[in-house]
Amino acid sequence: MSVGSVYDMKRVGILTFHSVRNFGAVIQAWSTPQIIRSMGAAPEVIDYRPSGHHVKSRRSGLRRYVPSIGGIRSDLFVKRALPLSPRVFTTHAEVDHYVRQENFDVLLTGSDQVWYSNDFLGFDRAYFLDVGDPRVNARISYAPSAGPMSELGPDQVQGERILSTYKAVSVRDANTLSLANSVGRDDAVVVVDPTILADLRPLVGKRPLQADYMLITGPMNADAYALLGEIARREGLKVIEIGRSCSFADKSHPFVNPREWVNHIAHASLVASSLFHGCAIAISLRRPFLALDTAGRGFKLVDMLTRLGMEDRFVPSDPDRLEVNALPADLTSFNYERVNSTLECAREVSFEFLRSAINA
Repeated sequence: MSVGSVYDMKRVGILTFHSVRNFGAVIQAWSTPQIIRSMGAAPEVIDYRPSGHHVKSRRSGLRRYVPSIGGIRSDLFVKRALPLSPRVFTTHAEVDHYVRQENFDVLLTGSDQVWYSNDFLGFDRAYFLDVGDPRVNARISYAPSAGPMSELGPDQVQGERILSTYKAVSVRDANTLSLANSVGRDDAVVVVDPTILADLRPLVGKRPLQADYMLITGPMNADAYALLGEIARREGLKVIEIGRSCSFADKSHPFVNPREWVNHIAHASLVASSLFHGCAIAISLRRPFLALDTAGRGFKLVDMLTRLGMEDRFVPSDPDRLEVNALPADLTSFNYERVNSTLECAREVSFEFLRSAINA
C-alpha cells in the first residue's frame, strides 16, 4: 500500500520504548518513524531513557556491570537506524523542557507497553505525553498498550486529566481500549502494531541458512521444546534458535542485532515464537508461524490473532494440547489469502487514523 505525501513537513516527536534489551521494542520504535516519514512528516524519537528502565540488565553478579555483546550490537542499531533527538533525557522535566523548546507540531506516544504502570515502572507522565503545551503540540497515541491493565487505579484522575488533552487516541488491544474508555476517551480506536503497518523490507537481507528452517524465538518450556522438535522432524526443517540454545537446534545465535532478528524471521519456513512482536513481524512479512503461550503473553497474542482472524495459530500452554496432531495442517504453507481482507482492512483503518491525526 502506498501512502501519498499529503502533509506539510510537520515535526512529530515520538515517545516510546526504543533502547530496551528487547528486539520487538526496538523494531516497533523503528517502524513508527518509517510510517510517519512515508506520510511526508518529519519524525524524531525523543531519546528518553528513564533511569533503571531502558538499561536494566538481566545479568547477575559481576556480569551485570559488563556490557553484553548483544546489548552493544542492539545499541548500535538504535543509534544508526532511529531518528533520535540530539541528546539523551533521563527525567520527565528534561523531556518537558526539550519539547517546549522544539515546538513539535505533534507529539505521539506508542507503541509498546508505554501505558503499563506497574510497580516497577510506575506512572510515567512523559509516556502519557504530559509534556509541552497541548495548545502548541497536538497529542496523539498510536497503539500504546497497558499490558494486563484495564484501568489506571490510583492514577485514574491524573490519566483523565492528561488524556482529555489528546487530539486522537488509538490503542493496541482490548485491555488498553477499556483503560482509555475508563478515563473518558470513548472515541479511542484499536489499531495494528506499527510492525504490521511498516514496510520491513529494508531490514531484510540474505538468507541466514540455505536449507529450510524453523526459527525459534522467545522463552519456551520443556513441553514446547518437545513439540517443536517433533514438528522439525516431521517437516524436515533445520532449527535456528535466537537468544537461547535448545538441544536440537542446528544453529543458536545469542548475539544477533534487531535487524538480523527480523531477517531470520523473513526467511524462515516456520516461525515459532512466544513473543508478541515475533508473531507480529511474521505476519507483516507473511511468514508461517505459531504463537506459543509460554512467556506469559498469551492475552496479547490472543487479542492480536483474534482481530486478524488467525486464532488457529495460537498454541495454548495446556500440555494436553501441545501435540502435533492438534495443530493446523498448514504449518509451513499458511495461506495468507484467507485472512488478507481482514488484515488489509485493519491496516487501512490504522493508516487512516495516523493520517488524520497528524494532518488535522
